[in-house]
Amino acid sequence: MSTIDLVINNAGTMWFPEHTLTPDGVELTLAPHHGARTDTQVSPPPFSDLAWTKPASAILENECPSFAMMKAAGIELHGELVNESMSYVPTAAYVHGKTANLLYSVDLNQRLYDQLESLSLAVRLGEVTTEFGRNFSDQA
Repeated sequence: MSTIDLVINNAGTMWFPEHTLTPDGVELTLAPHHGARTDTQVSPPPFSDLAWTKPASAILENECPSFAMMKAAGIELHGELVNESMSYVPTAAYVHGKTANLLYSVDLNQRLYDQLESLSLAVRLGEVTTEFGRNFSDQA
């Protein structure tokens, strides 16, 4: 049987000029940031045809310092990314998505450790040159 030693969740996009939803109704900044994390649910065990190696397994979440960004930008987390009474702020949507990932990683870590003696870690891997900022504009 094959084993899993390491899973790296790293996906994202940001800075859409207006509030946009996926066909499933998920805010477009949140969808790729957090959607991939649902593939690493512990119950039922992820990747059922594979076995997690114990205790060396880990899930790495690629994160930015969300809370520092929120404080610097004067953004408060209201429990939802955007609602009818809030204006859409691209930076806030990005930070809220990253905050959701950090909270998910904390919960996943507890479940992974309890069930499999494995870890979920949220880390900031740094910056690489990609098309990630393709939606940036001079006005943003």
